[in-house]
Amino acid sequence: MTVCGSISIAHCCVYAQREGNGPAGFGIDKLRVRIEDFLLDDWRPWNDKTAPARKAGELAAPPPVHVMTVAGKDIYNGLYFNDPQGKYVAEVVLDPKGRQSCFLTLNPSKIHGHLTTDPNILHEVLQAVSEDMKRNLSTEIHLPTAAVSRIDLAADARLTYPVNTYAEAIRGSKARPNAPQAEYPNGFLFGSGSGWQTCTYDRGKKNVLDDLTRHGQKIPANIPASNLMRNEARFHNADTVKRHGNGCCETYGALLEAQPAELYRMYLKPTEHFLKIHQPRIVFPAVEHTQLHNTLTTLLNIAPRTAINDFLACLTVEENDLHTIDWRALIADAYHAAALKKGNPPPQRSTIKRAYDKFQRQREQNNAMRAARQREAETLHISKLEELRAVFIEPYKTAI
Repeated sequence: MTVCGSISIAHCCVYAQREGNGPAGFGIDKLRVRIEDFLLDDWRPWNDKTAPARKAGELAAPPPVHVMTVAGKDIYNGLYFNDPQGKYVAEVVLDPKGRQSCFLTLNPSKIHGHLTTDPNILHEVLQAVSEDMKRNLSTEIHLPTAAVSRIDLAADARLTYPVNTYAEAIRGSKARPNAPQAEYPNGFLFGSGSGWQTCTYDRGKKNVLDDLTRHGQKIPANIPASNLMRNEARFHNADTVKRHGNGCCETYGALLEAQPAELYRMYLKPTEHFLKIHQPRIVFPAVEHTQLHNTLTTLLNIAPRTAINDFLACLTVEENDLHTIDWRALIADAYHAAALKKGNPPPQRSTIKRAYDKFQRQREQNNAMRAARQREAETLHISKLEELRAVFIEPYKTAI
């Protein structure tokens, strides 16, 4: 494998990500590696991790999570460093197996400028970070043997409609989405943060927010939705990476040798599991006879001339139970109740018949228009489902 020459962090940092469609818009969004083979000569450029805080009612703070000796100093809880440019985060901690490790977390897509799985570009990005750590943190890391402890595989696609109008199409019939996260406008997060997830969100809107935040500008109350959607398959720990990657990216070295088809398979499994392509479900509200009777009676008392039209406007959904109602009897009862409440004589049979006939004619027209709107909505919904499958699933199945 030919590797490009290294480049500096300052040279390759580009926040405004370029777009691509299908496999051209696919790549690694976030990468976290665990490095056991590292040399830390000086702990002073790093920051100490904060000690556990004392909780209310406790006489003393709990003991440190762990203590380790780094460059001749006892370090409590570990060290961390946030790159001032926001391009990577480094930590030195004891891992769950008691090994002293350096964890490096970064977004290759932010540093390089677009999603990619190109091994030359990945090596370029990681090498630039490695050189930055050596220069600023007096720390040398050996990347080839680093273990991958998290990887997010993402796909971008520009859709026909604004992203927020695809909400129903990206809600699975089995896996219910977690509450939308504030950092993902018009987005949905499926799955567990300790295992694997799928996150689908408005990437265009997120880019605008990131740009405003980076320049310290005020965030407007209403940022319009965009047509650029991102779908991410996230694998949050080494066991999940190993189980679902089938060995293609357990180590940094293996990741550089991985074929695109292997990463497509890894991405597709949670995407198809959580991003269910399903028919729309119509849920009807429960409607009681008493509620209908009281509603019409009230309308007759307020405005008798428009009561029937106003009553029909209240029946926004034709629910199965409504077909069992004796509408003639209900209208007659409501007219008699309204007359009694006003102290008027009972209504004539011809009055009730005219009201019932008017109700039936208008109801049939309303039902016909409602059915037409429903057909249009279902057609549009199905076309959106097909579009989501076409941009986030089919290209990667075809490319395997």
